[in-house]
Amino acid sequence: MIDPVLLAGIDQLSLPETVAAPLNAYINEVKIFNPLYGLVATTENFAVRHVLDSLAPWKLLADRCGDCAHIADIGSGAGLPGIPLAIVLASYSFVLIERSSRRAAFLHHTINALRLDNVTVYEGEMESYALPQFDCVVFRAFHPLEKKLVRKLFRLVKIGGFIGAYKGKAQAIHSELSALKGEIGMCELLDVAVPFLSESRHLVTLTHA
Repeated sequence: MIDPVLLAGIDQLSLPETVAAPLNAYINEVKIFNPLYGLVATTENFAVRHVLDSLAPWKLLADRCGDCAHIADIGSGAGLPGIPLAIVLASYSFVLIERSSRRAAFLHHTINALRLDNVTVYEGEMESYALPQFDCVVFRAFHPLEKKLVRKLFRLVKIGGFIGAYKGKAQAIHSELSALKGEIGMCELLDVAVPFLSESRHLVTLTHA
């Protein structure tokens, strides 16, 4: 049975109901393997706090990327936000970059179980990933935006592409961005509404200087 909260969230995000079954299957995989792999701290309210949170900016990303794009999910962990986005944006190709061998094993298993032909896994540090560059790199629950990190991320972003950072409160984001002067070109701080979540969420997009 598909989680009714997930179904309601999909509707609020104006997504087709056809994505509900694969998203629900993904949630079940995480719940089954989390005790073994330590993917997330808790699977309680996972559909809202992780899956719908990952999907909340899907339209912003799609509008920015166009009909198809090559996207990297940095520090993918349990496959967030990459796997939910790959289910929704099926015309895009995704690379899940994860340095932990245990979590990479989970990612390999899950994309095979869900038959996600548009997703591959790279086990290793993002610094060692060989080009080609991406139209967009996304990350969630990762490090604060700082110069050293942004330089590493931009190495993976082709000219005309962008970084999409999932962030929380605007005040903290402004503090991080103020330290990036000279490192970035255009910057947008976009409000994101996550269904059934009252906490503040934003998508920060950054382009090359």
